[in-house]
Amino acid sequence: MSRYAPSQHFVCLFLLVAGWLCESGAAQKPKVQEAPLREKAGLLVEYRFAEASGTKVHDVSGALPPLDLVIKDAGAVHWISGGLGIHSPTTLNSVGPARRVIERIRKTQQFTVEAWIRPTNLTPGGTAHLIGISNGPTMRNFSLGQGPGTEEPSDTFNMRLRTTLTDLNGQPMHTTPAGVAQLGIQHLVYTKAEDGTTRLFVNGTQKCSRNTPGTLGNWDSSYRLVVASELGATLPWLGDLFRMAIYDTALKKEQIVNNFRAGSGYGGHGHLSVGPSKDISILAAQGQGVVVSSRGWRLHNIGTKPLSWKIENQSAWLKLPSHSGELAPGAQLLLPLSFDKDAIAKFKPGTYDAKILFTNASNKLGSCERTVHLQVKPAGGTDGHGVKPGPHNTGPRAPSALRKVGPITVTEDGTVIENVHIEGPLVIRANNVTVRNFIVDGKGSRYGVQCNFGNNGILLQDGEVYNVYSSCVFGEGFTAQRLNIHESGGDGFKTSSGSVVEYCWVHHIGTAEGAHADANQSRDGTGMVFRGNFFDIPINIGEPYKSNACLIIQTGLGPIDDVLIENNWLSGGNFTLYITDKGRGHGPPTNVRIINNRFGRQYRYGVLDGDGPIHMKGNRWDDTGDLMGINNQ
Repeated sequence: MSRYAPSQHFVCLFLLVAGWLCESGAAQKPKVQEAPLREKAGLLVEYRFAEASGTKVHDVSGALPPLDLVIKDAGAVHWISGGLGIHSPTTLNSVGPARRVIERIRKTQQFTVEAWIRPTNLTPGGTAHLIGISNGPTMRNFSLGQGPGTEEPSDTFNMRLRTTLTDLNGQPMHTTPAGVAQLGIQHLVYTKAEDGTTRLFVNGTQKCSRNTPGTLGNWDSSYRLVVASELGATLPWLGDLFRMAIYDTALKKEQIVNNFRAGSGYGGHGHLSVGPSKDISILAAQGQGVVVSSRGWRLHNIGTKPLSWKIENQSAWLKLPSHSGELAPGAQLLLPLSFDKDAIAKFKPGTYDAKILFTNASNKLGSCERTVHLQVKPAGGTDGHGVKPGPHNTGPRAPSALRKVGPITVTEDGTVIENVHIEGPLVIRANNVTVRNFIVDGKGSRYGVQCNFGNNGILLQDGEVYNVYSSCVFGEGFTAQRLNIHESGGDGFKTSSGSVVEYCWVHHIGTAEGAHADANQSRDGTGMVFRGNFFDIPINIGEPYKSNACLIIQTGLGPIDDVLIENNWLSGGNFTLYITDKGRGHGPPTNVRIINNRFGRQYRYGVLDGDGPIHMKGNRWDDTGDLMGINNQ
């Protein structure tokens, strides 16, 4: 019997209906939730920019002596609700050396820098200095900044960190990918761990990581803490400052997410966050309408007070379910996209843009613009590559509908489970089971979802699986669609006969000691399909992640036949693909087709280690679009 009895189905249905009524206004509105408390342990300095007047910004960390900042040019700034606006080049700097901060960080060999900001522009004309401890444009202990160095794109954030193995200017610079810096309010965090691992996070999500060698033993104790430029106003940053802090420890991801959710406002403000932070791309075929879509936007109030929001959309072919509403602190709302199918079917091949303006009607914090790019290709002319899976189109479609439950074991055929956040493993021992809009936090169990008991007809749709020891999904006879798979001690998927993995995102796996993580590992079976996925496991992304292959199709437990790998994005591993004979008498895999995939170059040894005949056609390098030499058709 399934652990979901009929009475439990009724209770779940009642809760869902009640939640819908609350959102629609037909029932009492939910109570305003308290915002989470910020992390305090290890806090060295904190600036909330809540003075509202004057030329001094106070250090409110409680550490002694306080390291207050003085605004050099009062005419270059203006006080705003919950922050300080900088409209002309100036500096905010400590009167004397930041000796207390420097000496403490030299002792711990680790630190965190945090900044809540809203840039005025994304083209500062060079690296714009946000916060650092330095002595002019070429001498620093560290500087957290926005914009390019010599060749980097302008819409980036960066850190220059001085160690015993870098130069006195903190080069080489650690830079985020392009497109990370946005015009809306953003939560920027840099961490440097004792082992040299450095990470940059934006809005609670890690954007890049690397190892920075050397120690901090050569930091200069005479340097001052400087904000918004360097001494001499040579690298000015313009925009709004809401909160800045420095810690003597490398905050963990969950602590950074906690600070992000706590918001930035001293005195209490609602802050609107619109995800994904990048534009959305939609694929359509002429005369057929949209063929690859996106879930839409997630609105999130990351502040400490309720806010009202509104949306302006002037494109008739793009539809949204609502154009205004309210969000309590910490509340989220998914706005799914829909389309005028008849109008799009009439579009000629080309690209059509719809610009959407999101406004925080309460205080403007977090107001931003997003664009939907609709690409219409000739009918029958798509190569299967639509929108790359990622945080915007994988995982639960309606996170606010999820209710927490314990581990689940399903034994009744035809069971439907949806809108659940499962704490512990999900074990499926039945046929024709559907699980949709879900999260599985494995709580360190061996598998997140286990369905290797000879059943079939299992559908896993729009979910997130993480925090497991061996693999996130292990089984056969299942179809997985739009899953966000990460934080596995070992593999993403372990698949066998009758498994279909489509439009999933596998990333940040191999956290266990000595792991050789594969996005998918298949040791036997027949009839397996991998289509439209993004297996994103580049080498050397930093501890604790260790990758081996995007797909390993290897006859270790039995024969393998009939495997289709098409229209995926594949990046990373020692070899990105292993299609090999394990040497146990089963021979090499047969009838393997690798078609129209796009490969990254972040592997250790090569793209393919293969045995036996493999059909390869239409595979391209993702960065250039060039056909690859591995193709044999």
